[in-house]
Amino acid sequence: MSNVFSIRSGIPLEEEEKLIEEETRRIQEHEDQELENERKKNLELIDRVRSLVESGRLVGLVVMGFDPVTDLPLNELQLNGPSINRTKLFAYVGMLEMLKIEVNEAAMMSPTINADGNIVDPYVSLENEDGDYEI
Repeated sequence: MSNVFSIRSGIPLEEEEKLIEEETRRIQEHEDQELENERKKNLELIDRVRSLVESGRLVGLVVMGFDPVTDLPLNELQLNGPSINRTKLFAYVGMLEMLKIEVNEAAMMSPTINADGNIVDPYVSLENEDGDYEI
């Protein structure tokens, strides 16, 4: 055990490094589990969409997504063919505008980093243990 203590926590530096590694591992496991849950939900959605297309109840598709490894976007637009009425393309524009607003609202709720280095997450409560609000 070394005699070097952390300025932040006051505990030995080796202990703090072990705690940080454990917390990092726990966060990674949680993120992996969330990614697996998202993958399952996406596959269920694709199955429902596939059944609608096969039954003839869905025509015209707009698909968007990201590759989590490369962070490259995927977008596919299928609006060709005799089943797409050209005058209904304005309806697609309206749906895309609605989706744009929803994605914009979700993006505005993303965590941000202030100039002083503090992370602000809208989903995390600002109340501390005493019931007071932290600023």
